[in-house]
Amino acid sequence: MGIDLIASNCSAGPEQLIAVAREMLSVSDTPVLIEPNAGLPELVDGVTVFRLPPDPFAVTVSTLASEGVSCLGGCCGTTPEHIKALSVLCAGKAVTRPQAVDRPCLIVTSRSQAVEFGFDRPCRVIGERINPTGKAELTAELQRLETRQVMVYAEEQIERGAHLLDVNVGAPMVEEARMLPLAVQ
Repeated sequence: MGIDLIASNCSAGPEQLIAVAREMLSVSDTPVLIEPNAGLPELVDGVTVFRLPPDPFAVTVSTLASEGVSCLGGCCGTTPEHIKALSVLCAGKAVTRPQAVDRPCLIVTSRSQAVEFGFDRPCRVIGERINPTGKAELTAELQRLETRQVMVYAEEQIERGAHLLDVNVGAPMVEEARMLPLAVQ
């Protein structure tokens, strides 16, 4: 697809992003960038604080270079001291490139998972019941920008083993551009 770099930043501290980095490296040989926060955010007297000091931040983040992460940095709560400590620990450290990933398949991703499709992959079930064709109640809800019935169909299909859901909100008098984001959030 012409992607030069894939990345994960913010959202969590270094320890939480290690698993994210490993998963990204396991499915792609595209260079990876990881920029964690200085720990998990905490709300103290109405102010968001990040408590992870520079040295422990750098120790954890620097280990990712030996696992194949090409670019490291810091996001929320990190300071120039965090980046300097990371730089010191990474000085002279060569990035170990992961083995090229031989995955001649299609990977469909969401915020929380990746599902592989291919002739040498397990069969995947795509639930297609979220479709207003012939479903008056669902159509009426979609016209009102409501998602109750969408969620009922989604939960039923997931319980029955669907790996992915095909969400169709196209019906007369449905504002599809407004409805689709509501249906998939």
